[in-house]
Order: sequence, then C-alpha cells, then structure tokens
Amino acid sequence: MLTAPTLGSVGHGDHDDGDLAFFHVHDFPFPLAPLLDIFGETPCSMGNHATPPYLSELDPSWNHELLAAMMHPEAILFAEPEAIEACSADALAANLGMPIDSMIWCGGSWGYLYPYTGMVKATSGADPRLTSLIAMRSRALLHRRGLALNTVGDQALCGGVPDPFLKKSHYRMSMLYPVAETNNNHAMGASTSLWGLGHTIPGPGDAPVYLLWQWEDCCLPLY
Repeated sequence: MLTAPTLGSVGHGDHDDGDLAFFHVHDFPFPLAPLLDIFGETPCSMGNHATPPYLSELDPSWNHELLAAMMHPEAILFAEPEAIEACSADALAANLGMPIDSMIWCGGSWGYLYPYTGMVKATSGADPRLTSLIAMRSRALLHRRGLALNTVGDQALCGGVPDPFLKKSHYRMSMLYPVAETNNNHAMGASTSLWGLGHTIPGPGDAPVYLLWQWEDCCLPLY
C-alpha cells in the first residue's frame, strides 16, 4: 500500500524470495565412447577423462550463497555492473555456437554462473533456461574444484588435465527429457528460443535431463 511518505521513492519490497527458484542437480558420468569400445584400448577408454558423480544434496555450499562466495571469492569481482553488462557479448557468441571461454562468469543467454548455488531468478519453474543454467553451473563448479578435466589440446592427449575454469566451447548440450533433442545439440548459453521451443510439457512434471557432450582429444597408439 502506498502512503504519502513513500510516493516518489523506491519503496520497500517484501523480501520473501518469491521471484527465486532453487534446484538440486545430479551429475553422472556417461562415457559413451568407452562403453561402445569404439577405439579399443586407449587412454580415452581407461576412464582418465571421467568426472566423478556429483549430488548437490551432499554439497553444503549448493544452498548457501555466503558459503559459496567464501569458497570461490572471485565471485565478488564478477558482481560488478560492468562485468554483468559484458555478458551480452557472451550471449551473442553462444547463439552463434561460439561461447567466449575467457568470460568465465557468464552463462550466455541463460544468466550468470556465479554464485555456484542452485538459486536462480525464476520466471517459470518449467523454463529450460533455468535448468540449463543449473546444469552449466554444476559443471563449472566441478572444474573449479579440480574434479572435471580439460580434455582438449596436446597436453590432454594421454589423459585429461585439471582446469579451474569451465571452457564452454569444449561442450555441447542436448535435452533428453521431457522432450528430446533428437537431431541436434546446442552450445552452452544458446538461447532457448533457438532450441527449447516445444521442449516443455505444461503442468508439473519430473525434472529435465540433459546430456552433456565433451570434446576429447586422445592419442591412438600404434602397435
């Protein structure tokens, strides 16, 4: 209710977090090439690039923004308005299939990667943009903690190497559920208007499932 003292001012909101949503994430390795034994016995088939399972319910920082900021203090630098505005360039690049790896705080058209928690600004609980951002954050978190490996480049030919920051261009994503992307995949941060139309079933349902594709450079020994 407006009263005379508040007319013309910014007013005060009821800080009830009504515009926020929270998601947990379950990340499981799915090494398709080793499972199919496409290349035989190589470093790629030995599980050297595999990422361990991650269940956010077991991570106390996933639902605690202050703890997440303390564990990853660089988040403070990326909270500046200039850094946030710069993410529009990453969004444009992601829509062209070429997200900018150096912009480690940006999630393209989906939002911002920091803080590494399950809390996001919500427009709709079924919005694939929100769940895609959560999936992207979890992968960035695994890289930050040394659990996900860089698998691109000469240094990674005989096994993945630690990389503290997510290289978005090394990944592609496909939605598997509730409506699968059967003929294509998309870049991290690509607008859902390019791939997500018709991929949401109206009404409440199960959590979406995404398949994460990771580029791997691997050496094939000569016998």
